[in-house]
Amino acid sequence: FGYFGYVAANRDVPEDVVYDLTKQMYESADRIRSLHRSFNNFDPASMATGFPGPLHPGAERFYREVGILN
Repeated sequence: FGYFGYVAANRDVPEDVVYDLTKQMYESADRIRSLHRSFNNFDPASMATGFPGPLHPGAERFYREVGILN
C-alpha cells in the first residue's frame, strides 16, 4: 500500500521557477528521504509517473533533460 504526493503549480507560474523547484527536489532526494520516514520510498526516477493531470512545462523540460520522460 502506498500513495503518491504531488506538487501542483498554476500554469501561470513561470517555467524557470517550476524547473528549478523540480531540479532541487530531484537533486535533494537523500535529504527528502531523511526528513520523515513517510518519504523513505521517495524515488526521483518516479517523480513524473502517475500524475493525475498535465505536467507544467518547467517540470516537463527538466524530466526530459534527465531522461525521466522521452
